[in-house]
Amino acid sequence: MNTFVNGSRCSACPPNSFTLQNGSSYCLCTSGHMYDSSSSACVACPSGNYSTGDCVPCVAGTYKNTVGSGDCLSCPINSFSIAAGSKDVSAQVCQTCAVGTFKSQAGNLTCTTCPLSSSTASTGATVINQCICQKGYTNSSVLEKCSQCAPGQYKPTLGNTTCSVCNENSNNGTYSLGECVACEKGFYSPTANSARCLSCPPGHYSAVSGSSECVQCPANTYSDRAGNGSTACSDCTANTISSPGSTACACKQGYKGFGDQCSVCPVGEYNNKTGSSSCLSCPQYQTTVAEGSTSLTDCRCVMGYSLLSGQCVGCPAGKYKDQVGSGACAD
Repeated sequence: MNTFVNGSRCSACPPNSFTLQNGSSYCLCTSGHMYDSSSSACVACPSGNYSTGDCVPCVAGTYKNTVGSGDCLSCPINSFSIAAGSKDVSAQVCQTCAVGTFKSQAGNLTCTTCPLSSSTASTGATVINQCICQKGYTNSSVLEKCSQCAPGQYKPTLGNTTCSVCNENSNNGTYSLGECVACEKGFYSPTANSARCLSCPPGHYSAVSGSSECVQCPANTYSDRAGNGSTACSDCTANTISSPGSTACACKQGYKGFGDQCSVCPVGEYNNKTGSSSCLSCPQYQTTVAEGSTSLTDCRCVMGYSLLSGQCVGCPAGKYKDQVGSGACAD
């Protein structure tokens, strides 16, 4: 054995070769080797290959880190190879399963993705139980579906812990957020566990973020931004007025008009109400001293009339009165 017939004599087989039986006329390469015609010798298969007569690359999911004989080995359970001919378990060959994946059997080609809304805390996971709920999701059992935190709740960490309640003046925006967000300017949240922030109602505003209540507009200002989140109140224009918490301004006393279009009451008229569209005329034989009067008491007897028993009465013959007012007629 291990010799072959070489013409008229027997010769020893070259290194790393053998014969199957006595009297053979040729030698075969041993396991883990292949015949190299350029050197007429049996050479060792390189790492990442095994021999079946020829050197064959290890299939994906396996590796071989030695030259010569030996079988390909399966990648460890928490790693995989993506190509044939892998040489070792380094990161370039059998790659560790990435975060969010796991592999529980040796030699598998790829890692398995964690169930929806779950992930792993690190690379190299080996079982599905290492898949835990992502931020903003919760579950008491990882084998069941991870559910979004309920409205007004949040979870800022990876894991299967329960969601926490958002404080007042904040909300969780969307269900899957991992944190509560302070309400923007113009919005507020009056209670904890809020799913959303509310817009300041008309006549109110919020100038800072994170408000749990809105502030009433002061007198002579207004806010009419219903549902738009008012961050400030607007000043009333000239000759208009408003009470605290107003959504609009109105013509003040002594003026008439609509909205902020106001004109002064002329001489002889008055207006004792806010927001009137017209002025009132003074009683007969009465007038006002100036425009913009705000009360009936501003009406006085016209010239030539004097006040008598609450009525403006014309001066008798031979007497006169040359001023507006309640004075008596003179001789």
